[in-house]
Amino acid sequence: MRSYFSGTCQTAWNFLTAAAASNVAHTLVGAKKLINFYWSAIARKQPPGETIFLAGFTYQSMSGPALGSIISSTAALESFLRFLGRTHFEHNISKGKRGRGVSKAVAVQIEEFDKRPLYTNRPSAGKVNYLFDVLLHQNCPKKLSDDIKELVSFRNEVLHADPALRTWSGQKKSGSSLDS
Repeated sequence: MRSYFSGTCQTAWNFLTAAAASNVAHTLVGAKKLINFYWSAIARKQPPGETIFLAGFTYQSMSGPALGSIISSTAALESFLRFLGRTHFEHNISKGKRGRGVSKAVAVQIEEFDKRPLYTNRPSAGKVNYLFDVLLHQNCPKKLSDDIKELVSFRNEVLHADPALRTWSGQKKSGSSLDS
């Protein structure tokens, strides 16, 4: 059995896409509960403050799967792009040779590919644009490019954002912007 699978690649892409789909489904269930709660509160003439307070619990149970869908779908995208890059670099290498390990030439290509950002506006600079160029000999469609940029930007904003400093004047400042 081991010799049959030697030289093939294994990736977490299937698991990540299933996780993203599961998170989306749980988010939709949570959204439905939130909408039903709101209309029920309106029908019962529940005070607005109480409605907002209680709706917060439903929202909190929905926010985890919503964030999970963003993170897991971005991770699935990155996993798929890395798999595409790897198979592109190894497409002329037989399964038997791949089973002996990664060649130095392929290792260098993978290392260079990994240095690329996931997405950038510069042609062929990001992983997405590079793979469109070398595999399909065309530019990434604008709509797809914009969607990927938005997904990655939101993920990065959530995971890597600077905390906002609330000043005495009520302004929010982030990063290293200092008042003189």
